[in-house]
Amino acid sequence: QETVDVSSSKDGINFKPYALNPVIPGPPDGAPVFFRDPKVFYDPTDDSWKMVVGATNSVDGQVQLYRSIDGPFSWSHVGIMYTGNGSTGPLWECPNFFPLEDKWVLFYGGNGLGWYETGSFNGSVFVSEKRGLLDAGPASYAMQWYKDESGRDLAITWMGNWPTPKWPSRANGWAGQQSITRELFLRDDGGLGSRPIPELESLAQGKVQQSGPILVDDVAHIIGSSNTARVKLSIDLGTTTASSFTLALFQSSEESTLLTYDAKSQTLTLDTTGAGYGQPGLWEASIAVPVENKLTMDIFLDRSVLEIFIGDGTVFSANVFPRYQESTDISIVGNDGVVSLEAASVTPLGSSWC
Repeated sequence: QETVDVSSSKDGINFKPYALNPVIPGPPDGAPVFFRDPKVFYDPTDDSWKMVVGATNSVDGQVQLYRSIDGPFSWSHVGIMYTGNGSTGPLWECPNFFPLEDKWVLFYGGNGLGWYETGSFNGSVFVSEKRGLLDAGPASYAMQWYKDESGRDLAITWMGNWPTPKWPSRANGWAGQQSITRELFLRDDGGLGSRPIPELESLAQGKVQQSGPILVDDVAHIIGSSNTARVKLSIDLGTTTASSFTLALFQSSEESTLLTYDAKSQTLTLDTTGAGYGQPGLWEASIAVPVENKLTMDIFLDRSVLEIFIGDGTVFSANVFPRYQESTDISIVGNDGVVSLEAASVTPLGSSWC
């Protein structure tokens, strides 16, 4: 039987359980037994604290909604806040719910993927208007939202997934890692986008490798070499004639991770089939090309970790685990034409640990 309990801590390390746990003894009467991952949020529609809990009706994922009666120890069941249509899984986990600009955003995990839905909320029922993946890559689940002191909407995702693959890190007691902190925003199409927070600029150290402007044909252009760096690219699609172009990361003669843009379909595909010990596969996302026809990429490499941020807010996250220490090259190549690379930079990164 899954329940909701409360524990408190003064140092964030040692927690003391509430003596009268559980505060919610289980799912509502008549509901299936799956009932997990409570997340508390403030609801300005009626000036109250509420809680979403992941659930199911045995066919579709659900979010159950509760309202605080007297602090964190007493909760009243409001009802089923939202039910899916089966396309995102029969059981939802790790729900998050919060207002963003003029919409409400729902996160949840279903079918091994992290989903978002944006829409409206009247204090008890959520009406979805748009759905999408929180991350287009293979290594993102259980994303958690929070608001900082300045009012920014931030999130961190678990760079792992179910079923847990046999990554090399498992032998050392690790199950993936946390992503860098991302700032959330609403895209022009009503979808959810994310970008790296500006504070990450402070990690830059060492000599920056730069290139461009340059027209790149079918002979690969080496942008730089590093496996712990921030890579930024700006590509002018208006003067690019290539039908597609490919960015190679963690590259050597034996392996590489490939990111390919197809001009006709305006899609990006992350290819990890030749990328070390990580999850092999092809991961695709449609890209909203801006009016000025500039495609920008902001990429973080951290030895085994890859996080790719596209200008429209699309993100790809992957655990790569290269096999060879020499797999550090970063290059770009055009297919059936030239790529107009306006600028590229590779900035070494230091540790985020103080």
